[in-house]
Amino acid sequence: MYIGNIPADKYQTLQKQSFTTSATDTYTLSYAVSDPQSLALFINNVRQNPNDAYTVSNTTLTLSSAISGSDTMYAIFLGKSVETVAPAIGSVTGGMMSYPLTNFSSTGIDDNATSTAITIDNSENVGIGTSSPSTALDVDGTVTATSFSGDGSGLTGVGGETASVWVNFNGTGTVAIRDDFNVSSITDNGTGDYTVNFTSSLANTNYSFTTASGKNSAIQYCVTVEISSSTSNIRVQNSNLGAALVDNDLVCVHIFGG
Repeated sequence: MYIGNIPADKYQTLQKQSFTTSATDTYTLSYAVSDPQSLALFINNVRQNPNDAYTVSNTTLTLSSAISGSDTMYAIFLGKSVETVAPAIGSVTGGMMSYPLTNFSSTGIDDNATSTAITIDNSENVGIGTSSPSTALDVDGTVTATSFSGDGSGLTGVGGETASVWVNFNGTGTVAIRDDFNVSSITDNGTGDYTVNFTSSLANTNYSFTTASGKNSAIQYCVTVEISSSTSNIRVQNSNLGAALVDNDLVCVHIFGG
């Protein structure tokens, strides 16, 4: 049989009030106090002597002399405790914790990770391997993934293994794009003459390109050649074997590099 006080299974902290100081000697307390001994008053982190340095009456705190706005002042209500099932915020130190931290529901990051393992800044940018992410996701290292979503039209710095620009369009009548990557529009310069405009400009004009054209409804031998190129567009022309410019309903342009 146990005789004595019931062991504590909760934490107790005392209520604290911080004041916005000014050149006055009277302040309002958050809680009513019956006597000065029930209140611990600190000015510039020095505890004041009850009755000599201050008096209280209900919620009125009166100082023996006024303080200035540059002073700091706070009070501890000795008769006003708060009981919680968790320790007070800021009261748990590193020495009070047991490592490694194995009781998390997810242990993907342990206490051995470096300070740059994952960083989320005040702009909600996430950095992995970097403490100063400059984009929504900034990874300093190699990324391995099973899939990506989106069309990738905003990707930059991608190697030459994939096309930088490609388009399949109908060059007859009103030019119409069937499908594309990094193409914003097609300019119809006249019969068999088109300018393919890029959504995002390429880094340089040292790119490789291929072109092809034809008619879906009939066999027609055509030649598609580049007339001019820049980092923002490429101009191509379709001509038949007689060197006459012709519109074709199937025109394709592919660009690698740049």
